[in-house]
Amino acid sequence: MSNDSKNLNATESPLQHSADAQPSFDPNQPLWEGTFSARGMVHWFLSLLILTVLILLAVAVPEQFRRDTSAWLIGIIAIVVLWLAYFVVLKLRQWSQHYRLCETTLEIETGILSRQISPISLLFVTDVKMQQTILERIFNVGKIEIYSTDRTDPTRKMIGISDPRRVYGLIRNQWNLMVRRRGIMTSAAAGMGGTGDDLGLDTGHGVDDSGLGSGGLGG
Repeated sequence: MSNDSKNLNATESPLQHSADAQPSFDPNQPLWEGTFSARGMVHWFLSLLILTVLILLAVAVPEQFRRDTSAWLIGIIAIVVLWLAYFVVLKLRQWSQHYRLCETTLEIETGILSRQISPISLLFVTDVKMQQTILERIFNVGKIEIYSTDRTDPTRKMIGISDPRRVYGLIRNQWNLMVRRRGIMTSAAAGMGGTGDDLGLDTGHGVDDSGLGSGGLGG
């Protein structure tokens, strides 16, 4: 009997270690985090660069301005003010916009002095789209739009996203995963004669999630 007990323990031990080695499901574990990228203002940057060249030409080319110290001073001050305004706007955008993709939610955090976090449940997302202009494609930056069944704010925008194709894929893959997971758990609950709530699944009472049927899981 003692030998049988030892053999049983020896057989169960690897399974127990394997179960312990599996990572636990953490809905708050960030899969991706980001903020507004400086490349998101590439249009401003190029416009300001052209304007800087035009100001210098306006001061340097005309004969009456070439030796006019005050004209050069005004031109240089104008250039400095414009570039300072550009960097201030850039920093304000970077400080006021933060994005976080977790297992079950996408969080959009806005504000500088005061903070507001707007979580979006991936179960209620109906579509995800990515947009890029020609310049944004060159600099690998873009905008991602999230459509959901949230009646108060059905469309959320993430602007100035670096490497938007990768982030778009992460959001879409996680969305599809959550929808498939809900389908499996709902089927299991139906087989047991219960509901999604019986298995601890958030079925979204009070939220119209009919858009999941029309939005699809297209890739």
